[in-house]
Amino acid sequence: MIQVRDLVKTYQLNSADHKKVIILNQLNLKMETGEIIAIVGSSGSGKSTLLGLISGLDQPDSGEIIIQQQSLQKLSGDYLTKFRSSQIGIVFQQYYLVHHLTAYENLALPLEILKKPVQQEKIMEALRNVGLDHRAHHKPNELSGGECQRLAIARALIIQPSLLLADEPSGSLDVDTGVMVMNVFFDQIRKNKTTTILVTHDLDLAKRCDRIFKLNSGKLEAVQHV
Repeated sequence: MIQVRDLVKTYQLNSADHKKVIILNQLNLKMETGEIIAIVGSSGSGKSTLLGLISGLDQPDSGEIIIQQQSLQKLSGDYLTKFRSSQIGIVFQQYYLVHHLTAYENLALPLEILKKPVQQEKIMEALRNVGLDHRAHHKPNELSGGECQRLAIARALIIQPSLLLADEPSGSLDVDTGVMVMNVFFDQIRKNKTTTILVTHDLDLAKRCDRIFKLNSGKLEAVQHV
């Protein structure tokens, strides 16, 4: 399903001395369809950078990312954009909902962009799955933080992506709300058998995944015991 081969990503500290910091160093990863993995690591270790590369939103210095037998590095700009929007769902810590649209309209939007049929029953079912069917006509500023994150999860899954990327999806929520949101999250991805990469600092969440990796010194290390 996913292969990451010898991925390298560096950043230049400043223009004066031309020194570069290595964020990812010959990183490798292989995932099977439907597998859920967690990536943990200290702040600044490159977890979000890795997700940005796998999503196709950023490009590595070298190496290759293959999703559904498509090498992201070999796709043209337009085709990469189409591939990403149709195959990859993303859930951020910040919700990035469209604030002038209702919950229903936020779910309809990615379908419209992909020129897929906007079926009312499909959207309402997606809202029901995350407990928000009664909030269909409310805008994000009328929803709680937990409701906004559940809506963001539904939006990421409405396109039935091959791959779901989640970057600290409960990080901005209080503990009780975070537990509720993540219960919905795992219920949905397990039910849909969605291949998922979860970046988290919460080891209890990590333990709910099929495998756990620690990002350390630019490489992924399998974690056997937590």
